[in-house]
Amino acid sequence: RGFEKTSSQRPDLLVHYHANMSQEIDIRQLDSATNYCATYDCRPFIYDKGTLFVDFVEPATGTLIWRGWAEGSIEGVIDNQTWMESRIDEAVAKILERLPRNL
Repeated sequence: RGFEKTSSQRPDLLVHYHANMSQEIDIRQLDSATNYCATYDCRPFIYDKGTLFVDFVEPATGTLIWRGWAEGSIEGVIDNQTWMESRIDEAVAKILERLPRNL
C-alpha cells in the first residue's frame, strides 16, 4: 500500500498491534438442556485460540483510524517458532486485505 517504516519524530501514521491468546472450551456437541450427547464420546473440546489486532492510529491525537483483526486456533503454534511466524504473517496479510483503499 505504499507505507514505509520511518524513524521520524513526526510520522504520518502509527501502527499498533497486540495479540491475545486464551484457552477455549467448545461444548457444541452437548445439549445442556437434556445433557444429551450427539456422539458416543461427548467430551468438551479444549483448544488454544489466538487473536491478533492491527490498529492504525493518527499520531497527533491518538485517534484510532482503523482496526483489523484475525482470530483462530493456534494449537501447537507455541512450540514451533517457524510455524508461529508463518501463521502471524498469514494473519497480517488477511487483515490488511480488508484495509480500505482510501486510508
